[in-house]
Amino acid sequence: MTKTTKKDFELFKKECKKFIDLFELNNWSIVFEHSNKKGMLASCVTDISSYGAVISFCKKWDDSIEKMTKSNIVKLALHEVLHLLLARMSDYGNSRFLNRDELIEAEEELVNKLINIL
Repeated sequence: MTKTTKKDFELFKKECKKFIDLFELNNWSIVFEHSNKKGMLASCVTDISSYGAVISFCKKWDDSIEKMTKSNIVKLALHEVLHLLLARMSDYGNSRFLNRDELIEAEEELVNKLINIL
């Protein structure tokens, strides 16, 4: 285990914000946490109804998962923001009560974001 520093956390947040801008996810209200969640390097927990999200970065990096490097912190930030990008589709996919129009609208939102990026 390697302790992550405030500098590591700031790099993670900076990269997340860069990807949030890239993927046009600024309609989300996002809180960043430097936390002690066991068994994960980072996480993204979303609340679709309020467009709220908590993106967490570990205080203890598990080197057995992968080595802590700047490049891996950047990849981890991208990974969590991609979860945010797919949050509505994932939420609707897991819903027992899904309206077809909601799914179509969520898909259109994602497609339009990707068009603007690519």
